[in-house]
Amino acid sequence: MKLPISVAIVDDHNVLRNALKNLVSSFERVHEVFEIPNRSSLNNLLNRRPVDVALISSRAKNIDTVQTCLWVSRMHPGVRVILHGALKDEKVNRLIRFGAHAVLSRTAEVVEMQEAIYAVADCGFYYNKFTHECIQEKNKNSTNLRISSRETEIISLIVREYTSRQIADMLNISLKTVENHRSNIFHKLGVNSAIGLMKFATIHDLIEE
Repeated sequence: MKLPISVAIVDDHNVLRNALKNLVSSFERVHEVFEIPNRSSLNNLLNRRPVDVALISSRAKNIDTVQTCLWVSRMHPGVRVILHGALKDEKVNRLIRFGAHAVLSRTAEVVEMQEAIYAVADCGFYYNKFTHECIQEKNKNSTNLRISSRETEIISLIVREYTSRQIADMLNISLKTVENHRSNIFHKLGVNSAIGLMKFATIHDLIEE
């Protein structure tokens, strides 16, 4: 059974924020929607009660989207952040790196917004064609990731939620070796959680079938 979802709409434009609230409220699984005009109000809300998803407008003049993503990921890690609006390729890369769980373009259809809200609530992330193309464009001239075959194998198992002990048994290596690989992988990829690793691995096609 899919759980109901609570959403905070963060936008400094009153009319657009209200319109988005009415739209999101029509989604079947969304049971509660809050209108938030700025980061201070978002902070007040999250300190009173958690929400599942924060849907933040990239056009809001009083909100630094990158810093807000970083702040939410550190202070309220249970909240999934979706950014929407006009964004440049390099901005998308930074948003994902600093905690965004999904990024939607300004031309995203209603059905895609619904899919993104459901996906981040259920799985922790959502990547569409827009996000993938932005990141590939940013990285196409960069050097290839130096990920060994063993590291790729371990990444694949970590994102499938195997414990370090299970991975050690499956690969016939010591627990300490697995923990060393895990630490090196997180450091090399610049992530600090299994969800961060899953996002990175999905973008760069590092998950083995």
